[in-house]
This record gives sequence, C-alpha cells and structure tokens, in this order.
Amino acid sequence: MQVGGRLGALPPDDLIKGLPERLREKAIAVLRDQKIPVWLHGGSHGLEYGVPNSESKQLTVHPQYALEVGVDGIEGIICAGSIDQRLRWLPAERAAATPLTPEFAEHAFTKSKGALKVFEMEDGSVSVLDHPKVARELSALTIGRAPRKIALTWPWRYDGRGVPRLGV
Repeated sequence: MQVGGRLGALPPDDLIKGLPERLREKAIAVLRDQKIPVWLHGGSHGLEYGVPNSESKQLTVHPQYALEVGVDGIEGIICAGSIDQRLRWLPAERAAATPLTPEFAEHAFTKSKGALKVFEMEDGSVSVLDHPKVARELSALTIGRAPRKIALTWPWRYDGRGVPRLGV
C-alpha cells in the first residue's frame, strides 16, 4: 500500500474486518475503482488500518458499497466506521430480517448514505440484526401482533394510509 511517498506492507486479510477470503479480490477491486478511502495510523505494530478508537462492540458505520457476486445477488456491504474510519464487512444475512435484493441494498444502504448502528461480531464483521436494540425488537415479534417500532431509512416514506412506500 502506498502511504505518502513510500510503500508499506499491510496484511490484505485485515483490510476489511470480517470479509470472507473468497471475496477479497473483488472487494479490493471495488475499493480501487470506487476510490473508497482506506485510513491508516501508526500503531504499536507499525501501520494499522483505521484511526485510533476505543474498542466498543456497538458501532456506527456508513455503508460504502454493496458487493454483488454472480447470480446470488448481494453478498454484503462494505462499511466505514463513523469514528475510526475502519472498513468493516456487513454480510447480507446480518443486514436485514428479509432477503437483501440488489435494488433494496442500493436504495436503503448505499444511496441513502445514512448511518447504521451495528454490533461487531467475533469474526470482525458487523451486524444490524445483532445490535442489542434490534435483537430485542426482533425477539418481541410474534404472529398476529404489530411491531412496536419499524426502523426505516431515507428512501422510505409513509403514504396517506400509514403504509411504508419506497420513496424516489
């Protein structure tokens, strides 16, 4: 990796925390092609990704790019931490309670540029569904009972009958 006028060697497996190895090449190409910044700082072991930050498991991230692979659709979303700017992987199955289509991922995550509250998993990836507040709401859902809250992002709005519609 080029840092200023010099080259530095950093492990590519830690570039995006939690990213599966099979997606590494595609993700690195996306970072290059989309010009997504990679922040670095001098740490106890030389150069490290991100900027220094406290080690909290509850984070706020900004979606950067929805990574599509083959016909399966969205694999997940590359996110940047709002405080430490560290790139993190949000797997599609941990981003929403329903299947994540490419259209929904683009509108709800990458075009809105809204912040997401997430929970950092043991493997370094992040999860919307495992954030304590979201997990509590999901566990309270039962058949035949309306949810107490519905979290909607920028592209959604309510029509006159209280039904969420995708805004354009």
